[in-house]
Amino acid sequence: MTKVTFYDWALDARCYAVRLALSVIKIEHVSISVDPARQQAPSSGASQTHKPPLVVVDDQPISSVSAIMQILPRLISNPDSWNTGITDASILDWLGFSERALHVFSRIRNATLSSGLDTEPDTGEVISFLRTMEDHMTERQFDDKDWFSSDLPSVVDLALFPVFALSPDLSIEHDGYPALRSWMKRMRALPGFITVPGVPDYF
Repeated sequence: MTKVTFYDWALDARCYAVRLALSVIKIEHVSISVDPARQQAPSSGASQTHKPPLVVVDDQPISSVSAIMQILPRLISNPDSWNTGITDASILDWLGFSERALHVFSRIRNATLSSGLDTEPDTGEVISFLRTMEDHMTERQFDDKDWFSSDLPSVVDLALFPVFALSPDLSIEHDGYPALRSWMKRMRALPGFITVPGVPDYF
C-alpha cells in the first residue's frame, strides 16, 4: 500500500490547495505540521531544504503543487474524474498557471499576515492573475462549462481555488469577479470540500 505523508503549514495557501485536494480526491495520508519560521524540516524521505507544502509518496518527496496535483489522482484505487485527462494540454497549461499564481499569492499573503493588518499589500500581480481567471471562467460560462479546464471538476480547480477564495486577506473584494464567485459556489458543493479561516461564507 502506498504511504502518503503531507508536511503542512496551516497558514499557507499552497498547503490549503494540497489539503483540499487530499480531502476531495479522498487520499489516505498522514499530516505533519511544520512551521517554516522555526526551520523545522521533515525527516522522512525529505532533505533539510524542503519546506511545506511537501508530499512524500513512499520515499519520494514532491514539493511542487502542480506536480502534487498530477500525482494524487493516480493514487486512488478506483479512478474517477480526477485523473481523466490529466495529461491534456489544457490541464497542464492551467496547472503551470496555478503554480505561478499560488507562488505569488502565497508570498504576498504570508508577508501581509506576518507584518500586520496595517500594511497595505502590493496586489497588482494577484489582481492580474484573478482577472485572467475571471475572463477565462466568463468565456467558459458562455460555453455552458462550469469548470476551468474540463467538463468535470479537475485538479486545476483545486489548485486555483485558494488564490480566489483567500484574496480578501489582501483586501481584494469578490464583487468584481462574478464568474469566479459562481465557480466558488460550485467548489464549495464538492463532496469532501474543506474550508479554512478567510474563505468567505457568502457567494
